[in-house]
Order: sequence, then structure tokens, then C-alpha cells
Amino acid sequence: MDFYFYTLIVITSITILLIIGGDEKDAFPSFSIVWAVLLSVFVIYQLAFFPITLYDDKYNYLNTFKTIDYLTVFKSNDPGFSFYTFLNRSLYANGNVFFVVTAIMYLLGYWFFTLKTFNRNYIFIFLLMVFISFGFTGYGVNTIRGGFALSLLFIAMANRKNIPLFIIFALLAAFSHKSTVIPLAAFIISNFVTRHKIYLYIWAVALVFSFLNIGFISQFLQNNIFSVDDRSAGYFDATNALRYKTGFRTDFVIYSLVPILVSYYYINHLKVKDVLYSKIFNTYLLTNAIWLLVIRMAFTDRVAYLSWFLIPVLLLYPLLKYKLPINQRLWVATTLFVYLSFTTYMYFK
Repeated sequence: MDFYFYTLIVITSITILLIIGGDEKDAFPSFSIVWAVLLSVFVIYQLAFFPITLYDDKYNYLNTFKTIDYLTVFKSNDPGFSFYTFLNRSLYANGNVFFVVTAIMYLLGYWFFTLKTFNRNYIFIFLLMVFISFGFTGYGVNTIRGGFALSLLFIAMANRKNIPLFIIFALLAAFSHKSTVIPLAAFIISNFVTRHKIYLYIWAVALVFSFLNIGFISQFLQNNIFSVDDRSAGYFDATNALRYKTGFRTDFVIYSLVPILVSYYYINHLKVKDVLYSKIFNTYLLTNAIWLLVIRMAFTDRVAYLSWFLIPVLLLYPLLKYKLPINQRLWVATTLFVYLSFTTYMYFK
């Protein structure tokens, strides 16, 4: 894990120097898509062969892979991922191959989104931002089922104009991990309620309720949204709370707030008018607001990541897609530096 993380630090540092070291004020250096592929291969390898410890999440996934049968698929709370696991088990019996294929699937959604959205010369920058973001690695080696589902959700979002494809991938995401229903529902709502201020008010109210610890709201969400199976119910267990820092997480709130402020600046001051970006901004606000209401639960970062996985889009989408009246080279470099610093802080904390 240390080698993986330190390598990303070195790659990001070199990238930042290349971005700020050019002669042209706002033009980014050209990164061949080959570098994006090589970076992805490195990440896939590291995620797939992350060490397995007895009874940790990855151990449980491996055990499920080895023992799954068709009856398990029908009994599963997440039949989509169970069927995926059963299909892979039917094709081969090697657990290492399963984790490699699953790591590829995890990155597939990000790749699909970038190919449909950005100039190919900027794909490397965006993917690097994704890989250094806090929570990405955790969803690749621990909450594997959730990462798999979010990847499918990304593909659905990228196909928002193709209704049949959107429905197919949205359903695949929801059936692979029920938690994705939250950002999926928020994204659908954003198609009908478009005013950013409504979502900002909702987020602000959720923050106040969270800070004041109004318990009945958290209890309602626990009983009706997050207690979909034994895994999610375990996040609220008092025993888990002893092993995990619980309470009002100021560090996580600040981490969540920064992309809101930056996105608001893009939209209202720099006049970024982009339908997809606006929908993703509203989706982030609504999903993050739900997390705020259960912020005191154990493993709160797993719920928070249902919104955090959109942060790279919120921060880099306008910079990589449009010509803005700011020093975009400096903004991109600063964004990479700040988020690498936060992830480094959390890693060594």
C-alpha cells in the first residue's frame, strides 16, 4: 500500500510541475492517452493485488467468489453483483483474476465518462485526480461492491440522453449495490428540479440539523434507507463505533464544502452553463446532505463517498472543458495539490 501511495505522490508532483511550468498561461501540457492507460494499469494492478487479511472485506469477497452458486444469486441483497460474481466464477476459478477483472470494471465507468466528456489530452489529468481523491482506494479494495456499482452509475450518467442505456446501467448499478439508489435518485430529481439554490438550502439545513444532532432524522434514515441489509446496519452498531472515530466530522464537512464553493464560483461568477455539470452539482448537494444527517455513524466515509465520487468532476470539469477567464493552469495544479495533501493527511493520520 505504501508503494502504491508514494508512487501516486511522485506522479502527481511531477504532473503539477509540468502543468505550472509551461510557457503558455492557460494551456495545459499535452498528456498522451498512453500515459492515462499506463497509469490505469498501475492502479488496477495495485487494487487487484492489495494484500488480503483474514476476515477483512477483501477476504470476504474472495470467500464469496469461491463458494457462490446460482441459489446465492437469488437470495442476495445485491443480485446484480452476485450474478457478476457467479458469472466470473463460472468462467474461471482464480480469485486473483476475479480481482483484476473487478478492478478493471471499477475504472471502466471513469474511463467511459472521460472519453465522452474531455479532450483525450486531458484524460490523464482527470484520472489522476480521481485516483488521488480520498475514498477512491477504499472503494476499490474494501467496499468493492459499492465501487463496482458507482462505476455503472457513472456510465448511466454519461448516457443520460440515451434513455434506454441510462435505464439499463442505472438498474444495474442499483441492483449491484442498493446504496447507489441515493445518488441515482438525486440525479433523476435534478432533471426536474434544476435551481441550485434549492439544493444549497437543503444542504445548509442538513448541516445545521447534523451539527445540532437532531437524532430522530438520523434514526429515520437508518431505519428506512441504510438498514437495507446486515452490512449497512452494522455501520451503526455500537461495537463498530468503538473501532472508528465517530461524531461530527469537521474534517469531512470541510472536505465536502470545498467543491460546493468552487462549483458555485464556476456557475455563478464564471458563468459556466453546462447541463450535465449543473445536474452533477445538484446531485452532489442532495446526496451529501443525506450523508450529513447520518454523519455520526461509524464508517461515515463510506456513505459520504456516495457524493464524494463526484468531486473530481465538480472541480475539474469546467477547467478541462471550457476556456475560462482565470489562470486555468494554476487552478488545475492547485486542485491536484490540495486534494493530494488532504489524502496524504488522512493516510498518515
